Amino acid sequence: FLSGNFSEAGYIPVEKNVPLTQESESYISGTTVITAQIVESVNDCPELVRLSSPVARTSSLTEPLMMELLQLNAELANAKLVINDGSIYVVVDSVIIAPKGTFARDLAFVEQAIKRCEGLDGYLGLFALTM
Repeated sequence: FLSGNFSEAGYIPVEKNVPLTQESESYISGTTVITAQIVESVNDCPELVRLSSPVARTSSLTEPLMMELLQLNAELANAKLVINDGSIYVVVDSVIIAPKGTFARDLAFVEQAIKRCEGLDGYLGLFALTM
């Protein structure tokens, strides 16, 4: 069902996955790459699809940089910025509510968050150099 949801949104599968997780599938539309991972349910909770996309890279984690990321997280509706191996990803968790559930609305949230983070590399670079 992942392929069907991404296909409806205009994405095609990527041959080589973005190295965020081992068990994931990546899809591309234009220059936007979104990686999807099924998160297994725990204690009768519904399963999730975790959607993530790289939006920036950083070489150092300073206190001002972390404060700026926290501020951006407060402004992103239904999405969060996560740091992994020097890359910053926007992440949205989408609940699967049916066997062939849809997460098109959450794909739209990821796309909006990516647009909100345009230019983040250069912007956060200013905070990374601050001592």
